[in-house]
Amino acid sequence: MDTTGKSELEDVFPAIPRLPVELERAIFEDAAQISRESIPTSMLIANRVKEWLEPLLYSIVIIHQSSRGPKGYSPPIERLDCYAHHVRHLLVYSLRNTNSSKVIRSLTLCKNLVNVGLWLPFHAPEISAALSLLPLRQFSGYALSLVPNFRTQTSSAQTPFLGLTHIEFFDYGITWARIEWLARLEKLTHLSLPDAPNSELVQNIFTNCSNLRLIVQDDQSEPSGDKRVVHVPLSFAYYSEGWLAQARSERSTWDIAEERVNERL
Repeated sequence: MDTTGKSELEDVFPAIPRLPVELERAIFEDAAQISRESIPTSMLIANRVKEWLEPLLYSIVIIHQSSRGPKGYSPPIERLDCYAHHVRHLLVYSLRNTNSSKVIRSLTLCKNLVNVGLWLPFHAPEISAALSLLPLRQFSGYALSLVPNFRTQTSSAQTPFLGLTHIEFFDYGITWARIEWLARLEKLTHLSLPDAPNSELVQNIFTNCSNLRLIVQDDQSEPSGDKRVVHVPLSFAYYSEGWLAQARSERSTWDIAEERVNERL
């Protein structure tokens, strides 16, 4: 077994000039970000390259039963237990209710998740319980996936999801009574709602969520008059492209919304 990090080519051609390790690593990582599909092949070059790129290869996992959605390489879910510790971003959509165990297993195995999208037509209490144990910073899905965790909490010290900064809800006709627990999330800065029944809801959110910087709503929603509200044509393409860009640390729909708000203020 090669324990030196050298490839066979390096043994045959030892005189080939070597780049500084830091620069070499940066080149491989940049190339991997541009084309994630090339990562498996690049990992065969040398052990050190494998060590650099393996976390990137497995950082994003997408589970679905649809031809729609984010495009790009996603590692095989059948081997999730082998690489779960590398996964930071998980998106699950277009699954039937019979697959709830697959969702729960994924959330349980991937203990380092910071960004989760659950675009599902069903819910299970076990899903909420698994989410509450994760170091989440971003969540996309229905409020019901988070709400049960707040119904039995009596103090802010018990509040889960204190690290959440970005939340994207899919619920239509949402009321402040259903999401008033957002006021406990002191790090929350970005919120997306499909619609807002009235401007009073918007003001309730901004008043109670002191660090919230903006709210994204569908362009068919009633105008609120608040400069911190950004109206965009929400669609499946908008959500999927935005989620993947955020997971890849690219310019995302959140970044675009923030730019619009900054231009107004």
